[in-house]
Amino acid sequence: MEKEFQYYAFISYSHEDEKWAKWIQRRLESYKLPAVIRKEIPRIPKHIRPVFRDRTDLNAGILVEGIRNELNSSKYLIIICSPNSAKSEWVGREIEAFREMGRETNIIPLIVDGKPHSGDDQTECFNPELDKAKNELLGIDVSELGKTQAFIRVVARILELRFQKLWDRYRQQVIRQRIIRAVASLFLLCVLGWVLDCAIPHYKYYADYVDKWGIPEGIVNLTKEQVSHRMEHYRFEYCWRKNRGGLWG
Repeated sequence: MEKEFQYYAFISYSHEDEKWAKWIQRRLESYKLPAVIRKEIPRIPKHIRPVFRDRTDLNAGILVEGIRNELNSSKYLIIICSPNSAKSEWVGREIEAFREMGRETNIIPLIVDGKPHSGDDQTECFNPELDKAKNELLGIDVSELGKTQAFIRVVARILELRFQKLWDRYRQQVIRQRIIRAVASLFLLCVLGWVLDCAIPHYKYYADYVDKWGIPEGIVNLTKEQVSHRMEHYRFEYCWRKNRGGLWG
């Protein structure tokens, strides 16, 4: 029987890269899997949460043992890879502890800066503990793929799905959302136009008219230019729920 985990993933990072850790935690916990995929694969959860990040989830007064317990309670280990984390002793310890738990294949390197195996301390982004893995760990490079595609690749790894399947569904969802927003915007513009049309008075000018049920039946319907040359005329103001008319001169 597969072990039940408290967390879908544990995010390991150098605190200089905290913004990236916050970003991936927020994106994962707010992500909603497409309904079509959930119907096809019932085992897949609707949401990916909770995700552990030490600044938000670690209890005060607990450090080494607490981190080990949370690592043991996490199915995946996401490493925020950068030159900062490559030099971090704590990131190295977390990788080592997770590997000792026998879950090396569940390590996900997310590259946010630098290059793996660059041979340069200034650009190397893989912590030395990652190189001790039995099998080579392939990183997901944000600068190469872009933030959105990199995020979907992390989701695909966590849910054990083919990336292309998930990516295609994501793009279809984005297109649908854009169409819905466009239709909603057009509808709002139409409503706004109608409201403005109702709110702004419209005027018509007549000479020698008969008032029938509040509607002028005039012999002459005057233009603005004709009105400017007359001494007197009848102006009717049309506004929503209100019509007014009178003699002007």
